[in-house]
Amino acid sequence: MIRTKTSEINRIMQKHLIVVLFILFSLQTFSQDREKTLNSLYTSYTNTIKTNPKEALGHLVLFDSIRPDHPTVLTKLAEGYSTLKNENNTLLYLSRLIEIDASYTLENNPVYEWIKTKQSFLALIERKKSLLKPISTSKVFMTLEDPSIHPEGIAYYNDQFFISSIRKGMVYEITNKNQLSPMIKKGSDSLVMAVTGLKVFPTKNELWIASIGTQEWMGYSKEFEGLAGVFAFDLKSGELSKAFITEEGQWFGDLEIAKNGQVFISDSSEPVIYTIEPQTDGFEQVDVLYDFSGYLYNLQGITLDQKQSKLFMSDYILGIYSIDLNTHDFVEIAHPTISSLKGIDGLYYYENSLIAIHNGLKPNKVSRYYLNADQTEIIREEIIDRGRIEFDEPTLGTFYNDSFIYIANSPWSHYIKGSFDQKNVTNPIILKFELSK
Repeated sequence: MIRTKTSEINRIMQKHLIVVLFILFSLQTFSQDREKTLNSLYTSYTNTIKTNPKEALGHLVLFDSIRPDHPTVLTKLAEGYSTLKNENNTLLYLSRLIEIDASYTLENNPVYEWIKTKQSFLALIERKKSLLKPISTSKVFMTLEDPSIHPEGIAYYNDQFFISSIRKGMVYEITNKNQLSPMIKKGSDSLVMAVTGLKVFPTKNELWIASIGTQEWMGYSKEFEGLAGVFAFDLKSGELSKAFITEEGQWFGDLEIAKNGQVFISDSSEPVIYTIEPQTDGFEQVDVLYDFSGYLYNLQGITLDQKQSKLFMSDYILGIYSIDLNTHDFVEIAHPTISSLKGIDGLYYYENSLIAIHNGLKPNKVSRYYLNADQTEIIREEIIDRGRIEFDEPTLGTFYNDSFIYIANSPWSHYIKGSFDQKNVTNPIILKFELSK
């Protein structure tokens, strides 16, 4: 079905002869049922916490078994069991809580007065202190001139750097003076909304971008609510060459491109991987490749392994998964020595390891996770950066020669009901660290 909602879209279609498609799928049933269950459990907790706290906490235990590591739930469990003087459960939920939010107050917290001198509690305080220690391996690579763009993704190819803008709905080329020049040719940007991930496809000299209709974008109006798109632009001319638009509430957060031209797109609204497969007849469309509704929550980063046979993906709530594109085997990456893989935005494969940008932990961090031979388990973590002063919200990155660069301070927290509060926003900072084999 062709979307013909506005005359502007028709004009672009006629000018560029592109196929604009949207997809009608019922992908939400499992997720909606799960959300209803979670809401019911939390409501039961609030209704019984004063009259029967033990029963109330049982509702949250069930909540946590379905949707793990929710900071509010872990806090209520830790504090609730402390009130009941249940030492084992108090320590259990506190230990999990500080691994994802080391800013939580343990010291001098009256809720834990009865346990504060116990060795196990003191050990948690020491663990918290270690998690809060900043680590700064990367060096500042660039500081860009315009703090208003709200950067999200970055790409590099053939001595050119490109950066995506949520707020401006644009892709910019970074000049040698760290200034920004619009990459998308005027007239080719009419369909582009807030730009998230971006990747270069060298074979066809194309830059592919993911785009979403979100309130943080300057051009947002009700007309764009629920829209998402994937676009390809010619690297030299900036002309639009392909466009695909969906209007079912997708949130295209990142994309990956295989060497054969197949595009993979992650949807953060529903846990679905979409694909655009190259067709010899030129007719391409966005299709559902894998639907993880009812199993995963919030897909973010996606990356192919060196053989192009395995797709790794990060679920913002649960951790890292892989799927074999030939056998379709779906595997959760084990992490016996890593406490939490929560909150990963960007994810990048390199030399049998995964570089993960965690912006859902406090403090934020960037880690390199080394995999075992069959790529089913993390055997070692190397923390590259953690709790850096430059961090606002680190988001996405890319490889640059023998190093990795990433955006350190995407200003997602500086919006008030969609309005951008720029007074405390710093100039975009790109950090770089050298990669060892």
